[in-house]
Amino acid sequence: MRNPGRNATLWLMALLLLATPTLGANDEKARLKVFSTEMKGANARERIALIKKLTAEETHGAAGAISRYMTDRDADVRKAAIEAEGALRDGAMLGKLLSLTKTYEKDPNTLATVVRAVGRFESPKALKTLKSISRKWLPRDAGVASAAAEALGQIPDRSSVELLIRMLEQTDPRLPSTSSKDISLETRRILRESKSSIIAALQHLTCWDFRDSEAWQRFWKAEQRRWKHAPCDRDLSELSVWRDPGYGFTVKRPGEGWSIERTSTRKDYRIYFERRGAGGAEAAVWVYAHSDRGGLTPSIKAEERLDLHMDRMKDIKTESISSKNTRVAGRSGHRLSFTGLDAGGSAVHVEERFVVSGGMMFIVGSWRRTGLSDDVESEVQKALDSFTVFD
Repeated sequence: MRNPGRNATLWLMALLLLATPTLGANDEKARLKVFSTEMKGANARERIALIKKLTAEETHGAAGAISRYMTDRDADVRKAAIEAEGALRDGAMLGKLLSLTKTYEKDPNTLATVVRAVGRFESPKALKTLKSISRKWLPRDAGVASAAAEALGQIPDRSSVELLIRMLEQTDPRLPSTSSKDISLETRRILRESKSSIIAALQHLTCWDFRDSEAWQRFWKAEQRRWKHAPCDRDLSELSVWRDPGYGFTVKRPGEGWSIERTSTRKDYRIYFERRGAGGAEAAVWVYAHSDRGGLTPSIKAEERLDLHMDRMKDIKTESISSKNTRVAGRSGHRLSFTGLDAGGSAVHVEERFVVSGGMMFIVGSWRRTGLSDDVESEVQKALDSFTVFD
């Protein structure tokens, strides 16, 4: 049974230590002693609170004092302790965390917590272990696989990018038509659930946001020798040409007065240029790109897009619709154009060009309000014509 008087004294000591502006070595030792003593008689909820408090105080030696609770009998306590080690990032603890990946092989929830804590050290020393974990757990548990991806995304090393790209490729398994093997629906579900974490990790490391495994492979093939990790602080305001190394295309900014929109509402576009006037948006030029796994032709894709526009827009005049095969970026493609009313009731002209190249389907599109100057129309057409693809 706990002693109320003893506990009150210990908590008073803890409060006094917290009130000390600057701690010397003896004060830190005293704080660690209070922590150790209180932990012995505390319940799980209290132990978690004590771990979090000591972590926030960043007392020298806190990582060592907390480390013994990474194997606590209570799952929530050990989770708090493991997370604390990741936050404190004491170099002496990395080895212990790596060893715990073996300890918790039969406990996926705790293992995921350990893996995330490992990632916070940003150390290439963890790559071998993370490689092993990703290979083993990617098809088995989305929580552990996602944690491995997040950890890799914190380690600014070429090997991290390579491993993540290989993981991403596995999230969409495709067997040869002649194969007698099959992959269960459950395994496919697990693999898909890891995909977003893998892409987020790759984006954090490279500052690119490709969605298709093929695009990441193309990017890495072109960039791996000269790639260096750098902050994602590219200034797009003065960019005159957008070069996309993942999907393999370039397109020019239509002109001055056109901005590059990279907001969440434009996330489905590879690039989106917009011109705004006093009354709001006046015109836009964009590029969609995605892996052409369905084997659609440009003309069939154009039919799909026209059906989509007919559902979204008002009063598309049948006589304004033009759909025909043509050359796009020097290849056989298709062109669709029409005039209709947008959601706000304004008359707009839409043009989209479709082409398949390097296994990718491209939609190079534009819209502009009718009645604008000839200069705007010229800028739109020049931008559409500037689209090129490269292998």
